[in-house]
Amino acid sequence: MRRKFDFSLYKRSEAMQIVYLCLALALLSLSFVVVLNSAEQPSTIYAGSNVRFLASLPSLLLLLSLTTWFFPEPLAAGFLDWFLLIAVLGLFVAFCAWIESRYKAGIFKRVMNAVVVDKQGKAIDYKKALLRNSLKVLLLPVAPFNLYVLMKDFRRQALHDKWSGTFVMWTADTIRANQPKSDYEVNISS
Repeated sequence: MRRKFDFSLYKRSEAMQIVYLCLALALLSLSFVVVLNSAEQPSTIYAGSNVRFLASLPSLLLLLSLTTWFFPEPLAAGFLDWFLLIAVLGLFVAFCAWIESRYKAGIFKRVMNAVVVDKQGKAIDYKKALLRNSLKVLLLPVAPFNLYVLMKDFRRQALHDKWSGTFVMWTADTIRANQPKSDYEVNISS
């Protein structure tokens, strides 16, 4: 006697995937609107929300494609599926942290002439980069609020930067190029 396959669990999982995708798109859209409507003043030292938002998009798309590749079917409630999902997220965070600690920023931040530094202005080590990237992933559900905090802070620090003690700044060449030219000289005579 042949067993019939129960499609009800699959249909529920497929419906939940659509709900999650819609929530992710709504979150992304809300974040984009927050960035577009920001009235933040351009900074000659700290990278603004527009640069940071655009630099994060390729990484988020890579994360989405990795999870889709590893999990083409809806996740079952099994331990192994959730363990693999957490392992993929962990590897992604570890890779991003390695890139940030080795090259002073993620690939797309470097393209936009921004670097991630600590409070002393030095490149961050792997441990601090791992903390920063882990906090970024954990704070994804509140991304619009995180962007709002970033825009209201005069040093352009998001929550994950505040909690890990990091800053996203322009490269030294960009800072020098953004400084106004002046012929004014100060002479101190006694």
